[in-house]
Amino acid sequence: MVLSVRGAEHERLDPMLDACMAAHQERLDEDRQVEFKSKAKAFVRSYGFLGAILSYRHPAREKLSRFLNFLIPKLPALKKEDLSKDVLEAIDKDS
Repeated sequence: MVLSVRGAEHERLDPMLDACMAAHQERLDEDRQVEFKSKAKAFVRSYGFLGAILSYRHPAREKLSRFLNFLIPKLPALKKEDLSKDVLEAIDKDS
């Protein structure tokens, strides 16, 4: 899939993103949807950080990052992640 955002109108992008979101909801159970969204957010954050400090560019990853930046807000918010459990486990390991 080629995603060009320069000058692209929402009328053209939204139907593609809506189709991706529908497939996401149809094909994945709730746990996998949460896992996908979490990993997508982690990828976008990591790639954005690495892209800011390193001079390399990977065209496929750049396209994926841009695509996920548009898709993530459209994905439904499902169950809340219990981050306190992970924090408490990390504290126990450190102490």
